Amino acid sequence: GGDLNSMSTGDYTPPRWDRTSVSKLDLRGTEVREMLALDSIERGRKFTELLHRAASVGGLDDRSRADVAAACARACLIGTKETQWSDDADSAVAQPRLRFPRKAAFFTLVAAEAMTRCCGDSRADDNDSAARRASNLYLA
Repeated sequence: GGDLNSMSTGDYTPPRWDRTSVSKLDLRGTEVREMLALDSIERGRKFTELLHRAASVGGLDDRSRADVAAACARACLIGTKETQWSDDADSAVAQPRLRFPRKAAFFTLVAAEAMTRCCGDSRADDNDSAARRASNLYLA
């Protein structure tokens, strides 16, 4: 057999079995952007659902719940990366993120409430510490 798609013609295309199934897909098309947007939304939904599960575990004491809720609030402000399909080297530098400021506010409220419940201890200095932590809770 001869060489199909020889290099001498200048329009070499690899054989079908060497190409991926998405090689003909236009990555800048609206269909791909819509698919990636839906994937980003689903990723954000799963992210916030897992944070809610972490903060609502029934066996946590108030100090642990405050720490977990504060970490969840921080994670919401940092956000998740948007789904992208790009081979650019610059995409890692300026990759957009989905942030959830309203969820962060909710987790901050949970943390502050748990911190104020820590005041039920009998030690006065511990009460001041918990009250100070609750009053100093802020988000940048």
